[in-house]
Amino acid sequence: MKIPKVSVVFNWRNQINVKGKYSIHLRLTIGRVVKYFKIAVPQSVTEEQWMGKDDTWVKPNHPFAFEINNKIFEKKIVGS
Repeated sequence: MKIPKVSVVFNWRNQINVKGKYSIHLRLTIGRVVKYFKIAVPQSVTEEQWMGKDDTWVKPNHPFAFEINNKIFEKKIVGS
């Protein structure tokens, strides 16, 4: 049985957005198969507000940082 790897990805397509706010995705890797799942958050995140560390993905200067970090944590636990 292959163990899935779960990671959080910010702007995984590396596209430039006019507003500078991007979505957050959960990357699920099983063997060589990779799938991305968009995490529904109340407001998109700018690059300056993204920290990317475990359990503190969004910096506290974002108005919905607590909610977004909790939502990412929930989805990461379910994906594992």
